[in-house]
Amino acid sequence: MTHFIRTIGEVIPAHPDDFLYLDPPYPGISEIYFGHTGLDHARLAAQLRGRERWIMSNQDCEHVRDLYSGCHIEPVHWSYSVSTARDTATKPSSEVLILSADVARQRLSLGMN
Repeated sequence: MTHFIRTIGEVIPAHPDDFLYLDPPYPGISEIYFGHTGLDHARLAAQLRGRERWIMSNQDCEHVRDLYSGCHIEPVHWSYSVSTARDTATKPSSEVLILSADVARQRLSLGMN
């Protein structure tokens, strides 16, 4: 088995015409993801600025909202079921969907508020 670990800086420019769904590690907790010691969220936001055809899910926090100000940001709500020996509580989400400008326009043109 071969693993290819490429950076966001390599992947996004390599696919200029593809639709992207991005689910990056949350700011401040990226160390829990294999191969990530820290994602440069400001660089990711800069790479996406002006690009079309993408949706991102991310943590709903001031830092993320600041990075993507000017984009359509939609809060989403659901509950996670956690089933560990110590914690069996249901926890609410705190996430947003961030849409590129063209996806946001398409959503509105379909009457999806």
